[in-house]
Amino acid sequence: MASLDRVKVLVLGDSDT
Repeated sequence: MASLDRVKVLVLGDSDT
């Protein structure tokens, strides 16, 4: 499920990448 990754990105604010 890519949903978790998408949620994680939203939570991180896309700052991890």
